[in-house]
Amino acid sequence: MEKPAEFAPSTFAQRGVAVDFTTPLLVQARIRQANGDAVELILPNLAGGRGSYILAWRSLVQFATITMHDHALYESVLRVERIDPATVRTATLGVAAEGLAGRDAMRRAQALLGQEKEEALLTNFLLVVDLLKLAGISAQELMTGRPGEDTEARMKRAIFQVSGALNISPEILYQRIESLTRSTFSVGLPWAPAPGRLRRLLLDLDSFQETVSQWQSRDISGAAEVGRFAVQVAIHTTTMARLALVETDAMLRNVLSIMRNWDRDSKIVSGQMSRLAWLLDGWSYIVSLWSSVANEPHERQRDVILDLARLIPVMPKEVSEWSESGLEQEARTIQRKWVRLNQDWRTGRNLRDQVVRNELLKGAMR
Repeated sequence: MEKPAEFAPSTFAQRGVAVDFTTPLLVQARIRQANGDAVELILPNLAGGRGSYILAWRSLVQFATITMHDHALYESVLRVERIDPATVRTATLGVAAEGLAGRDAMRRAQALLGQEKEEALLTNFLLVVDLLKLAGISAQELMTGRPGEDTEARMKRAIFQVSGALNISPEILYQRIESLTRSTFSVGLPWAPAPGRLRRLLLDLDSFQETVSQWQSRDISGAAEVGRFAVQVAIHTTTMARLALVETDAMLRNVLSIMRNWDRDSKIVSGQMSRLAWLLDGWSYIVSLWSSVANEPHERQRDVILDLARLIPVMPKEVSEWSESGLEQEARTIQRKWVRLNQDWRTGRNLRDQVVRNELLKGAMR
């Protein structure tokens, strides 16, 4: 274990991905790729001071007593080839679906996995239909077609027609559609009947900003400072996310152009979707945690606000390439001031209660 150092990541990859552990000590700890195949764990300073601990991922089981769920998640993460929000989410849902975080979390994870498959299929279908429409093939033609021709045959003939116009094979066109589907289904297409997961999370963050802002305006303790900062970072995050969406949505409204300029446009779309996922990483847990005390007394909500101090995602330096926020230094100052991790150890607070809370929150995963 290295000595705690100031945590000021240059990139989102260096910041790492927040992980839905259930062990209180490890809640929303971040993991990142190290040199070679190694994986590192990033934890706040356990003494409540400045900096963060950087641990070798394989040292985790020697460092703390962790829940059975977290053991399984640890093993699952070790099998991930690339650390990013999408791969870690898949690993997290897979482990939760086995029931190791409780029945509610198991049912929720299974439902989310099924929902993601349905959203991917819908995205693929909408891309194909829109591509054919832009190529001049109407929905009526797809429905009627030639005498004796079924829907699948009509679709294949239409795809063959479009691929010919693009001067590529039908197989390559299918591959491009599949690739675009993988890049976009978690966000959802702008013309889809319902918003995708990350668009829904943006709406949840809007609600989070509003309710926390109202709460901190009524609070007379120092916790109001944390609430104010949480709102600031949330607003900055949603602003940056929507800027990325505006550019990408404009491109997605012309799928034919993306297919025609694939080498350039596919990288732009994939890059913006990846940026969006990194921007929103860690916020789902924060939103769920705050929602879980929506009807609780003000004092209980204050406890959660203070918990947020170490959970608010640190903005990496690369964000300054997109806009000037002035939030980075304030983030480190407030997070140091309100670290409560060590307090739980000193006061003997019942950590079992926190395990139960974390498992309940997994049952409300988004």
